[in-house]
Amino acid sequence: MVEKKENLSEDIDIITVVISDQETIEAEGIIFSDGIYFVNRKSLVEYAIKATDVIASKVQDIEELGDALWYSSFENDLAIGECSPVDFLNLIQDRKLSTLKTNKNK
Repeated sequence: MVEKKENLSEDIDIITVVISDQETIEAEGIIFSDGIYFVNRKSLVEYAIKATDVIASKVQDIEELGDALWYSSFENDLAIGECSPVDFLNLIQDRKLSTLKTNKNK
């Protein structure tokens, strides 16, 4: 268990995600897909670009560490840009690996 090996708190969720351009799965692989999510690489790159753009635009505005008004504005901009931490979790947990169509080439 990763939690024990890395000395993590028991209330931490570990999410396993496969990132790929492939939109199918081998039929034999379905039995190993329980609890694993799938994210298309293009979707992840699009999210990263949006988040990076928001971060880059806000970094220049920070005047001092711990500025609560800046952090509030930053959180708001992330939400507006649909690239908040919640948006990221929604992205990576939107699709289970087991829901991919099976590869029928075999």
